[in-house]
Amino acid sequence: MITPYLPIYTAQQAQFYQIKKTSWKNVKKFIKYLDKQVLVKAKDRSGQETVILDVDFDDRRVLNFVPYRLPNKNALEGAGKSTATGKKPAAPTDGDPAVGQTLNVQSLYRPTSKLTPTIFPSLGSTNPSNYYKYSDVSTHIDQYTQSQNPPIIDPQNKRVITLNPFLANTIFTSSSPEDRNTLARGKTTRDMLLKRLVEDPTLMAPHYAILKPGQTLSDVKPKPGAAPKVNVILERRTGSKTVTKVSNLEIFGIIPNLLAEELQKKCASSTSVSQATGAAKGVMEVLVQGDQRKALETALTRRGLKSQWIEVVDKTKKKK
Repeated sequence: MITPYLPIYTAQQAQFYQIKKTSWKNVKKFIKYLDKQVLVKAKDRSGQETVILDVDFDDRRVLNFVPYRLPNKNALEGAGKSTATGKKPAAPTDGDPAVGQTLNVQSLYRPTSKLTPTIFPSLGSTNPSNYYKYSDVSTHIDQYTQSQNPPIIDPQNKRVITLNPFLANTIFTSSSPEDRNTLARGKTTRDMLLKRLVEDPTLMAPHYAILKPGQTLSDVKPKPGAAPKVNVILERRTGSKTVTKVSNLEIFGIIPNLLAEELQKKCASSTSVSQATGAAKGVMEVLVQGDQRKALETALTRRGLKSQWIEVVDKTKKKK
C-alpha cells in the first residue's frame, strides 16, 4: 500500500526502500521490534496476521521525530538542467532536513500570582501575551515605578528606588544577606530590582520557545525551564585518547544519526550514536574520536545553531 508510492527514480535510491535489506528482514519483525520498544501495541491474529492496536504518540521519540527529506523528481531534473546550462547548482544538504534551517531561541518569563495584577496584567497561562522577554520585564518595571504615588523614584538619581510596602513584602522577602541589607536600607536600584525578579522563579517562572521562520509565540507553546543548549563534552579514554560527545540535539530538530554520518566524513574518524547517559529515554548522544569541537561547531552552525546555544565542557584539562 505504501511501497508503490515511494519516490524511487533510480536504482541507487531503490536500495534504501527495501525492508529485506534491513536487520528486520520483513514488516512483521519490524512491528514486533516497535512493540518491544513500547512505541506500539501489536497482536498476532490467526492466519499469521499482525495487527497494531495502539500507538504511543506521546513518546519522546515520536514527538521529536523529524521526517526524512524524500527525493523529488522535479528537483533532480532541475538540478541536471541547471548544470547543463552552466548555472551553479544549490549546495547539497545530503538529505538532512536540519541543514540550512533558521532557529530563534527565546528566553521568556511568566509572572506568578505574586506580581499580578500589580506589575503585570492577570492573564491565563495559555495566553501568549503572558510570556515576556527580558526587555519586556524591564519595561513593565519602569511603568510600575513611574506610576507610583507617592513617587518611589529618587529625584536626584533615577536609578535608585525607594521600597514601598509591595516591593518590601513581596519581592525582597528571602533570608539572603542581600535582601536583608536592601530592607535595612529601604532602597534598591532599578537594575537590582530587575535582576531580583528574573532570577527568582517564584516571581518570574523561566520558559523558552524555539521558533522557526514565520512562527510566533501564538504558534508554539513555551516550555518551562531555561533555554536548552547542545551539550559538547571532551574527555579522555584509555590514556591519552580523546573523544568528543554531543547530546541534546533532538530539541533543535537535529537528527543524531545524520550528524554522525557528516562528522565521520569531515573528521575522517569513527563515530557512534547511543542513548545519552543520564538523559531521558530517546535522547541520543553522538560520539566521535578525537578533539572535534571545531568541526562540530561548523556542523551545528550549518543546522541553525548559534554559539550561545552550544555548551562545551573540556574534561581533558588537568585539574589544578
